[in-house]
Amino acid sequence: MISKLRIMVWLGWLLLLTAACTTPNRDVEPITISHLDIFYLNDLHGQIEPEGARMGLPAIGHFLMTRQALFPEHTLILAGGDMVHGSALANLDYGRPVIELMQLIGFDAMVVGNHEFDWGLPVITQYFGAGGTDPIADFKLLGANIYEHAKGGLPETVEPYAIFTRGQLRIGVIGTIGYGLERSIAPQFVEGFAFLDPAPIVEDLARHLRAAHQVDVILLLTHDSGFVNPDVYQFPEDARVDVIFNAHSHQVFAYVEHGVAVIQSGDYGRFVGHVRFDLEGTRIRGMHLEQLTRENEPLLRYSQPDVERLLETYKQASDTYLNTPIIFNPETVERDALSRWMARLMRTVTHADIGLQNSGGTRMPFPGDTYLSMRHLYDVFPFDNTIKTVWLSGHDITQFLSRTNWRNYDTDIAYFEADKLYKVATNSFVFDQPHNPFLSGIDPEDTLMQQRDLVYTELSHQHTLYGYFSVTHTLLSAVLPGEVLPPETQP
Repeated sequence: MISKLRIMVWLGWLLLLTAACTTPNRDVEPITISHLDIFYLNDLHGQIEPEGARMGLPAIGHFLMTRQALFPEHTLILAGGDMVHGSALANLDYGRPVIELMQLIGFDAMVVGNHEFDWGLPVITQYFGAGGTDPIADFKLLGANIYEHAKGGLPETVEPYAIFTRGQLRIGVIGTIGYGLERSIAPQFVEGFAFLDPAPIVEDLARHLRAAHQVDVILLLTHDSGFVNPDVYQFPEDARVDVIFNAHSHQVFAYVEHGVAVIQSGDYGRFVGHVRFDLEGTRIRGMHLEQLTRENEPLLRYSQPDVERLLETYKQASDTYLNTPIIFNPETVERDALSRWMARLMRTVTHADIGLQNSGGTRMPFPGDTYLSMRHLYDVFPFDNTIKTVWLSGHDITQFLSRTNWRNYDTDIAYFEADKLYKVATNSFVFDQPHNPFLSGIDPEDTLMQQRDLVYTELSHQHTLYGYFSVTHTLLSAVLPGEVLPPETQP
């Protein structure tokens, strides 16, 4: 099926590529540059404000906009996906603040990551190009291996590649998402899409770009932690890729392997990746790779005023909702401990026998010595997951825990009897995965209780009774009446 899909997509692309194919005019004398600087940001997850090691987009913007202003013909700015979802400010406006700030800063291209699907891909594609319904960005949105069944090809406003000219250099940027990452997306948001094997598609596109568009340099911008890399290393010379920009795994690395530069630059805006090409005409005669932070790049220590003003506009619009204190938290609570607490909370309010929380559904710790607010709840629980319940046999529960090596769950049951039915509570992302047993259980129910709202209610009750938060406190949401709502409805 995947092979057939790839052929269908490729036939559609060939029409597009043939129509768009132009031969560059090499008779026009371009500006000659001796080097090219490529700057790279991946897995920002909506962390647009500075906090600790997270530099924030005002500082990152100051650095990138300064470099662009001083060296426009030497600068290219790329984003590796998972940019829009994950913080309070970003989520409240469905990623719009991130895209608008990236547009202001001057990004050239971004690849689609799995978290660009978290509200459904059309929510993000609407911001791009002439085909978008709310077009605020003119930089390219890439995803060469994303197949949308309804369209028989690429989704609206998503392109397979982009071509840029800097000085005498023509640069082709191919974008792909990781093969198999559909499993990391809530099924209702990825239904109707397939992520095709990227390697043969990248090879075909690289060959096409070099032959038909006389591109000098090929960059692969891939929301993939490195699984595609070994295939790319083996491409023949006529499909050679010069740099792979990886993402998704939040790792920090920069190296050259088999003559291909490879870089991934952490997460949350803690690093800006930098690849420099030293050029001799259109030939790369040397490469330098590094990760930039405040410590080694002074321009990252200051904020760009226009970016700061735009960010402040979004902050003011949601200040009361996001920043009103809920409860004091005296000690840092790490992610695993919070996940087990969430499992206990879901189990308690649904009167289930076992509660299950995936570690990926709890994104950050609760900071210590802090008054927690809705801002923290969005940072920790950014997904709009609801709580679902179902009855499973003890055999199915034991098999699931063993098969997945699931560690963040809560139960009072020491031994699950194989033939006995037990009530299970988990979040909708875990529940709806077709490879998990919950969809085939007995009496499934969506409580429609959103995890983040349930946490707000519990913290409010704990503030009233205990005065501070602790994961060891007796949970109150199941015994005290009523849901507690934030001080203002969501702006």
